[in-house]
Amino acid sequence: MKGGILPDYVYWWLKGSKDLAESIASGTTFLELSGAKAKQIPIPLAPLDQQKRIVAEIEKHFSRLDEGINNLKRVQANLRRYKAAVLKAAVEGRLVETEAEIAKREGRDYETGEQLLQRILHERRRKWEEAELAKMQAKGKVPKNDKWKQKYKEPAAPDTTDLPELPEGWVWASLDQACVKITDGTHHSPKNYPHGEYKYITSKNVREF
Repeated sequence: MKGGILPDYVYWWLKGSKDLAESIASGTTFLELSGAKAKQIPIPLAPLDQQKRIVAEIEKHFSRLDEGINNLKRVQANLRRYKAAVLKAAVEGRLVETEAEIAKREGRDYETGEQLLQRILHERRRKWEEAELAKMQAKGKVPKNDKWKQKYKEPAAPDTTDLPELPEGWVWASLDQACVKITDGTHHSPKNYPHGEYKYITSKNVREF
């Protein structure tokens, strides 16, 4: 303390006077506050005892804020772990009762994941063939045989060698099999529609919780 002015009081005043400091600073690329101009910054000088109370009150509130931030970080960490646990349970078939379990209890058949995947792949190929045939017919070309169908590229299946066992009725599928289209970057992303038929994600959507 010098001359009845608490250094901490001056410190906190300067911390809260960013706009004031910028208003008297100068510069084009970046603002610079010269020593001469810094000396001109006005300080609302309170009585010494009040300076002490102000500093003590600021530090008390900031201490609470710091504690709150630390608590929030712990909550966020716990939330990330909880989200990860929920997703893990979901993909392992433990989050909800499996269709196989429900079907057994109700004494009925159900479409397994393998059957669903084969139906999707068959439908995708059928639509491709229809589209290709329409293109050829539009050009006045009528295929003489089915060799043109060999151009269809089947989606690559996943390598399940080291993958864990799935619940009954589930099957591993690759993104290539599960997604309509996978492309690089966002430069060819479709337009967003509030109630569009197709859902899509980009790399910027894939991030840590």
